[in-house]
Amino acid sequence: MQGMSAMQGMQSGGADPHAAHTGGGLMDGMEMPLLQINIRSSPEYKRNIPSQLSRLPKLAAAAGEPRRLTLGHDGKGNWNINGWRFNMHETPVTVRRGTREIWLLQNNRASMPHPMHIHGFQFRVLERRDSPAQVKALATRQNGLLPQDFGLLDTVLVWPGESVRIALDFSHPFEGDQTYMFHCHNLEHEDTGMMIGYKVKA
Repeated sequence: MQGMSAMQGMQSGGADPHAAHTGGGLMDGMEMPLLQINIRSSPEYKRNIPSQLSRLPKLAAAAGEPRRLTLGHDGKGNWNINGWRFNMHETPVTVRRGTREIWLLQNNRASMPHPMHIHGFQFRVLERRDSPAQVKALATRQNGLLPQDFGLLDTVLVWPGESVRIALDFSHPFEGDQTYMFHCHNLEHEDTGMMIGYKVKA
């Protein structure tokens, strides 16, 4: 009834429709101010814009074979990483503080896209392989990198059937062992198991 009286007021050009919604609700299509921008004159900008805004640190070589992490599904509604499902008391992956590693994230072809997020450290994307055709068409280099792959990242989208290599540097200033998370950022995937703890040992 309250909404009806507001609508009638709008049609008649009478009462303010906002007055009928002091409880915080808004009718569908109701106009609502969100932002006010005040433009004032300012001194002329005379500085030169730099040709390069930032520079990425040089990639340091990582020793040994890549650490393979397969993004999977058990067919019963549960997602996993290398067959592991989240257990807050377990850290199935351990790395040494100050080491550099290559992680190979492999997604099954009969799967879904997984935005994989790592806590505690940023990484660089080195290569994409076996990307779906519509993804491969967007690549900017021979190693399959997409425009969003450049720079320091903490999340990378891994498409069905795709393999993505990332480079991580596990240097940090904290003493003792540290535990972080690695998980899919799709909430329903994370909540059904696609999340693990990993330990950085001092």
